[in-house]
Amino acid sequence: MKDTTTLFIVSVSAAILICVPILIIIWPNYIYMGYLLVLFVGIAVGPITAYNYLQSLRYRDMEKHFPAFLQELAEAKRAGMNLPNAIINASKTNYGALSVEIRKMANQLSWGVPLPKVLRMFQKRTEKSVYINRSMAIILESYHGGGNIANTLEAISHSISTVKEVEANRESILKEQVIIIYAIHFIFVGIIIAMYKIMLPLLAVQGSPGSTLFTAASEAPSTQYFKVLFFLTLAIQSVCNGVVAVSYTHLTLPTN
Repeated sequence: MKDTTTLFIVSVSAAILICVPILIIIWPNYIYMGYLLVLFVGIAVGPITAYNYLQSLRYRDMEKHFPAFLQELAEAKRAGMNLPNAIINASKTNYGALSVEIRKMANQLSWGVPLPKVLRMFQKRTEKSVYINRSMAIILESYHGGGNIANTLEAISHSISTVKEVEANRESILKEQVIIIYAIHFIFVGIIIAMYKIMLPLLAVQGSPGSTLFTAASEAPSTQYFKVLFFLTLAIQSVCNGVVAVSYTHLTLPTN
């Protein structure tokens, strides 16, 4: 949360520093001010959006490999290995984005950090993942309660795998809706381009002899007016379609 807030503040500050001097130069040209508004939003929101998207991909990859990691710990525990050594041994296996966190735990354990503290730090670092956060809370309770940790690890692994399978099925259905949204968007882009290409020749003849398109040249909007109108319309449509697509995507995520 702190990293996200810092990045947002830096992005907004950069957008202000870049756009304010440009605004002073182009003032009061309202046409270019419309372009500048879109540029400001892009600079302010773009980096935080990209960061959150990459973080989402990272956590999804971690959740994908987390059941296999728990399963390995359970098998090692049943083979007679204690949990710290099982984690150190698992750090040699490739678990995608989760491997970095497992190696951190293995290093901390090798330095003599107590296992409960290592697990809590891992839980803190991955708190944005509902699956991992809840699983680590259960594992810590089982460890402190003195229960059969191997059965607990295996049960959590099986539960996460089942839930992720159901989530994947639901996501495949929702992806069809997202594809439809993208298709509608590109059709809209095509319509805007077609209108712009057709209207330009019509506007070009407004001042020609015998033209009846407009009763007076002053009544005809300029070409630049239509450029801004179509551009802002397309920008608003793009943002709205993106919001709807993101809403569909978040329907696949677990709720707290």
